[in-house]
Amino acid sequence: MSWGTIFLTVHLLGVALWFGGAFYERIFVFAGVREHQGSPMELVYTKVMLKTQPFFLVSVLLLLIGGVGMTIFYRLGFLPASWLGIKQGLAIVMVAIFAGYIGPTMKKTEQQVQALGDKAATVTPEIRRNVHNFQLALDIVHVGLVINFLLGIWQPF
Repeated sequence: MSWGTIFLTVHLLGVALWFGGAFYERIFVFAGVREHQGSPMELVYTKVMLKTQPFFLVSVLLLLIGGVGMTIFYRLGFLPASWLGIKQGLAIVMVAIFAGYIGPTMKKTEQQVQALGDKAATVTPEIRRNVHNFQLALDIVHVGLVINFLLGIWQPF
């Protein structure tokens, strides 16, 4: 098995984990937060959502390791004027959005949830606002993921 095959496998594993996790999070967890707004279950779903960060970090690391590994192994270059350059640029933007906004907002929200203690009935309006805002940012990142996925299959130019 060549290094190229290993990097591709790692990259595709990252894609599968991210897509699967994002789909589950979007369909079940985000919906649970919205459906149970104002009830104790909103707090439960919010806690579940905040616990997903390590899972997505692993999937993104696998994507980056596989993608950078293939780029180096096949000598494709970084940010070329092609579909690959667009994929790489989108990946940089998605990582920047996560590192600069989503991650810090999730960490702040997790601290706020912990400060509520075990006897809290539901989340505060500020926590609810933070959750809504990072869900929107995650939606933007997921659109970038879908575009990257389609570019990788289509390879138009």
